[in-house]
Amino acid sequence: HQVTDEGIRSLSGLSAITTLDLFGCDEVTNEGIRALSGLSALTTLDLSDCNEVTNEGIRALSGLSALTTLNLAGCSRVTDEGIRSLSGLLALTTLDLGGCYQVTDEGIRALSGLLALTTLKLLSCSKVTNEGIRALSGLSAITTLDLCDCNKVTDEGIRALSGLSALT
Repeated sequence: HQVTDEGIRSLSGLSAITTLDLFGCDEVTNEGIRALSGLSALTTLDLSDCNEVTNEGIRALSGLSALTTLNLAGCSRVTDEGIRSLSGLLALTTLDLGGCYQVTDEGIRALSGLLALTTLKLLSCSKVTNEGIRALSGLSAITTLDLCDCNKVTDEGIRALSGLSALT
């Protein structure tokens, strides 16, 4: 048996919770994610491989302004629309979109205002091109950027990041 939306709903009253790891809970849906929307103290949320979560669920996270770490790796149903809803999470320092295959340059552009980002993982975001990478050139706090298997990113895109002196 796995965690389901019912289990997630039972957490909705835990207003002091700061970290929640739901890695691989593939029975959690948008309904369960909506139940998290009131957890205002949440700083770390791992939804990696929560395959039933879509843009609707990601939109429900848009009010979690304390979030510093969000892992959406393997949430393959999330698109640019869902990523756009993260643009107001200004405290985010770590964002993992690895395996979010539907995210394009448009979604990446929506991240350009997240100036606190230090780590951005785009592993296998195969629709992201040089244009999307150029949109990241203003994220001066970035120290870690994972572009593995971003096959449409070329030397040109990497050159656009040359001003990011914090990149290691």
